[in-house]
Order: sequence, then structure tokens, then C-alpha cells
Amino acid sequence: MPRNNENTIEVNSLDNIRQEERLSILAEELIRMRSKRKIVEEYSVKWNCSPTTIRNLINEAIVWLSTTAKVTREEMRALNSERLDDLFEDADLRYKLKIIDLLNKAHGVYETNVNIGGKENTEFTFSFGDNNGDQN
Repeated sequence: MPRNNENTIEVNSLDNIRQEERLSILAEELIRMRSKRKIVEEYSVKWNCSPTTIRNLINEAIVWLSTTAKVTREEMRALNSERLDDLFEDADLRYKLKIIDLLNKAHGVYETNVNIGGKENTEFTFSFGDNNGDQN
């Protein structure tokens, strides 16, 4: 990028277009369920960027996908599962167990039963504060 002086950087509109194109490409790769590791390996070479830069772009693409509703909840769950799978490969036993636990929670493997009251017609009263604005 051309520099105007030592403290400012001039950003050409072409740079923004390239950035948007890169985010779009990475988003498509994520939608196709490619692993983050493979995307980083391929595009750091292809775009002559550091792996950290590609990881940051991938994170931006994930935020963009989730905020623009281009990805459903199930697709995000699958995407995050892929990311956990990438971490699993290099993790020690303690972290592997945590990853398995997270995957089980994300996919609803654990059942959560909450029994409150014990009877069918139990009445509950909730008080979040009184009329004076004081909280209990």
C-alpha cells in the first residue's frame, strides 16, 4: 500500500475489493465444510499471506456468515465441529476429552432433565423487585 507519510497509510478502493473477494472465497470454502487447517495451508500459499492472516480472515468470514444469516444453525454447528476436529489432531489427552465433551453438547448427545416442583399443578411466584425499584 502506498504511504502518504510515515504515520498514515493510503488504502485504495481496489484493496477493499480484494478483501471482500477473499472473505467471500473463504466463506464459500467454510460452507463447503473444508477444514480450517486445509484452508489456511492452501490460501497462505495461494495469496502469499501468513497463516495468521488467513486465520484472521477466516474468523471474519465466520462472523460475516453468522450475521448475514447465510448459514443455518446446523451449518454453523457442522462448521464448528470441523474446527474442533482440527484442534483434536494436535491436542493432548486433557484437551481431547474437552473437545469430545463440547462436540457431545453441541450435537445434543447429553439429555438434560429438570424436575422442579414434583407435582403437576405446582405454582411458582417470581419476584424481580418491588414497586419502589429496589431489587430483592
